[in-house]
Amino acid sequence: MKYAIKRFTLIEVVVALGIMLVIAAMIGLVLTTSYRAWERVNRMDALFRQKQNIDRIVNTAFKNAIPFSWKNDNLKEELVFKGESSMLLLAYLHRIGASDRSGIRFVQLRLEDNKLIAEYRDTPILPWREPASSEVTKEVIVSQVKEISFLYADILPENNSVQLMDSWDNKKTYIPRGIQITIEFEDGSKESWFRRTAASGYMQFLGKKPQNVIR
Repeated sequence: MKYAIKRFTLIEVVVALGIMLVIAAMIGLVLTTSYRAWERVNRMDALFRQKQNIDRIVNTAFKNAIPFSWKNDNLKEELVFKGESSMLLLAYLHRIGASDRSGIRFVQLRLEDNKLIAEYRDTPILPWREPASSEVTKEVIVSQVKEISFLYADILPENNSVQLMDSWDNKKTYIPRGIQITIEFEDGSKESWFRRTAASGYMQFLGKKPQNVIR
């Protein structure tokens, strides 16, 4: 018994190939769209985590910043605070995690290799003496940063108004009432965080009421 072998015509072959190409294109489009969505979600997640890091540092260091003095090389008491337009060094209160740890921590924030770097130490980071790299714990707060800038809030005694300055006079015996950090990212976006410091309260200097404080 003989069976007839069906031969496809050229038109049928072309139509079949066309259908396969359409299906392949649709699959490729779905895969490409899914990959781009996955990349976008990853970018948004990374950005969210980085902003969480920034929120964490401003909510712990800025909000809990306190005036802390240490004797300089001339044995005179000097405030452990250095506020410049592109760098900040301060002392702040933090939760004690062990019995041998101090409740005061010192941190320096600066830009390094397009990263916002925080350098921590339990003993004073002195503005007049650069600590060795082995003496500090370094943490990358956020990456892909083009520029950072700080502003420092004070009260003008003549009219009791708030003034923002791009640097802080180290000769003052108190720290800023508030601190703002502005971060410009490499993609061109820019965001700012402002927090009032703990030292801007009513009883900030060992129970003494300072003049012209923010209520």
